[in-house]
Amino acid sequence: MKQLLYMFFIMCIASCTTVYGQESNTPLDSVARVEQEAKELAAVKKKVDKAEREAAKAEKEKEKAEKKKKKAEKEKKKLENLQSSISSKEKSISKDEAKIVKLEEKLFKGERKGDLSPNDIRKINDKIKKLKLGIEKDREKLQKLRKKL
Repeated sequence: MKQLLYMFFIMCIASCTTVYGQESNTPLDSVARVEQEAKELAAVKKKVDKAEREAAKAEKEKEKAEKKKKKAEKEKKKLENLQSSISSKEKSISKDEAKIVKLEEKLFKGERKGDLSPNDIRKINDKIKKLKLGIEKDREKLQKLRKKL
């Protein structure tokens, strides 16, 4: 009987120790689990923050590239407009020179034949002077445009 009582007592102590040991391990396990989850959450948060920074950086680089592209297109358009202006000034000068040649021929032929009155001659000479002044102004503008190139 003593042995039975002794066995019963040992079993009770062993079962209580096991039960209390499991209960004490469970809170420790849950605390450890919570700490582990917190660490994992922090790691995920760091990765997300890093990814967001990289995305923002990529967005900035994309905006810079778009700005460069727009600036290059603007420069190209400006250059085309400048070349167009130069060609139009050259055309204008050549047209005015052709007009001067025609007026001088008209003046020469009219004076030779005697068809022109002194008033007509003065008008033609005034037109020629006016065209020559216009040509000089256009040449100065043309030089300025070519310097811009």
